[in-house]
Amino acid sequence: MSEDWHVVEDVGSSPDVITDLIVLAKKERLPPNYSLIENTIDGKKADFAEGTILVTKRYLCFTRKSPSPRKGRVAIAEMKVLSHSDQTMLGYEAITRTDDDGSKPFSSKQLLVKYVPYEEAREAVVDIAVLSASKKELVPSGYKRLPELNGFSICYKTKKMEKRRSSAGGQQQNQQQPVETITATLSAPPLAFSRHGTIMARAVKTDIDGVKFQLCDNEVNKFIVQYAFTELQLLSADEIQNKYSFDWEESRRCAGAN
Repeated sequence: MSEDWHVVEDVGSSPDVITDLIVLAKKERLPPNYSLIENTIDGKKADFAEGTILVTKRYLCFTRKSPSPRKGRVAIAEMKVLSHSDQTMLGYEAITRTDDDGSKPFSSKQLLVKYVPYEEAREAVVDIAVLSASKKELVPSGYKRLPELNGFSICYKTKKMEKRRSSAGGQQQNQQQPVETITATLSAPPLAFSRHGTIMARAVKTDIDGVKFQLCDNEVNKFIVQYAFTELQLLSADEIQNKYSFDWEESRRCAGAN
């Protein structure tokens, strides 16, 4: 999701967003805050086990409670139907067993659900309905229809999550902060030189304790010109020879005298 946008409504103030989907074998085991889809749009029992080898019934159930009991603060973004031989798609979670007795939910295919963190959802499922697979013409307007699953088609409706510009108080923590420019009074020559003119260290003091700052190259160059080279004495070749020459004969005579 773009750093400049965030979801306007909170899950608690958006009761239409579906946050979890399960399959039950027995209606009387419906968990609190879940709704059971008992009938199809065309008026038939929405039992996914009917006409299959499954022994007990199979009902789709969903909840809009958030955080959802099983998944936490999420939203369902999309659903898919695949055969059991197909590999589960990246980002999707297959419903592999019924929530109440742990049995196989569907006989020949699998239902995949894509859960996303609520704040990252660009689109979320807000309604789910079941339709007889042979009644494709009855798909409600604005609903998406999944491929046939145990003689039925699951239809679901989504909505785009409303977004707005972040307020000043809700800006991202990692947003780059403006760099504050500090003008400090410098005291004492900032450069210390050895007798051969090598820069040994640079120490800069300010009138503001604890303030860290960095001099730009132009400022450093000005200090070098102002403080360093004005005090540096330049010697000629003869002066260097006279000052630093060493008399080995004199040294040997002194050593012999001792």
